[in-house]
Amino acid sequence: MKKLLFVLIVFTFFFCGLIAFAQSEDDFEIRQNAQGGITITQYIGAATEVVIPRTIEGIRVTEIGQQAFSSSIYASTRRYHSDPLISVVIPDTVTSIRQMAFAGNELTSVTIPSSVIDIGAMAFDPNPLTSITLPANLEFSIFAVSPFPNNLADFYTGQGRRAGTYTWSGRLWSRQ
Repeated sequence: MKKLLFVLIVFTFFFCGLIAFAQSEDDFEIRQNAQGGITITQYIGAATEVVIPRTIEGIRVTEIGQQAFSSSIYASTRRYHSDPLISVVIPDTVTSIRQMAFAGNELTSVTIPSSVIDIGAMAFDPNPLTSITLPANLEFSIFAVSPFPNNLADFYTGQGRRAGTYTWSGRLWSRQ
């Protein structure tokens, strides 16, 4: 009996773990953009830990669209993912992250690949970010509204737009 219970527990954790991380192309609404790449326009999956694919339907994912991964309270469309994201991996094929793309989630850490050259207003705000890795010379679409919480854009610009990991102490940003 103990062996059967152990097997059931292991199977349950394994099966639930697969569900939590699984993404298929069906989890994303997409459109082809003017540059010939794919724009993810909406994430409709259930996973809270998301790995954005490098390609969908054999075409490179180059843009994360406006509010594509925003939580339900920030999404203006009727279809959205139900639970806030706690983790996201952005592939090095992405060059642009649009306005409010990840707004209203529970992301504490994120890495922006060096392929990204443009980030829209409030792309990651509000999120409880404490660590974010940024490439050099990143541009912000609408500079008047920071894409990051706690005025990270101002600090990044003041640091000469240098690549690095920026950490929030609860009061101040620092670059490592």
